[in-house]
Amino acid sequence: MSLERFVAAVEAALDAKNWYAALALALALPDLCARLEDPSVPSSRRYLEWWSRYMQAHYRMRVGRDRREVTFMTASDAYALRCAMLHEGRVDIVEQRARVALSRFHFIEPIPGSYIHNNRAGDTLQLQVDVYCRQICDAVRAWERDARGRAEIEQRGGELLDIIDVQRRGLRI
Repeated sequence: MSLERFVAAVEAALDAKNWYAALALALALPDLCARLEDPSVPSSRRYLEWWSRYMQAHYRMRVGRDRREVTFMTASDAYALRCAMLHEGRVDIVEQRARVALSRFHFIEPIPGSYIHNNRAGDTLQLQVDVYCRQICDAVRAWERDARGRAEIEQRGGELLDIIDVQRRGLRI
């Protein structure tokens, strides 16, 4: 089982500055991992649990003089973003039942020499698209390390989509 082909596709899209393709696939990756782990759990719950384990740390920080812990994006907000973007092409999540604290996301293209990520103003979170996608890719790799050797996950991994390069494999059409 390897999700590396999907992670590599996200990274190739980022390298090509194909932000929409990278973001769409990155938002779907937690679904793939979570389903491989336990397909009996409903999709929304799987996504929330996976995101909480592998992504939440990026969006919970200590801020201010008193070092108060602040959550910039909850797993529910991340799931609402996934639903809004993949089903409707939107970043406004007001109508998503799953959302908790946020209403909207602003995705920023990278600017050479700058880092514009995880800035929250009210109920809007600003994310640098390449940073967010790479965080998800890193989280998928971490999940794969954790899942390695679990036979049921390995077996389900064999069911993942594979686009066959007939020329490379020497197949005849």
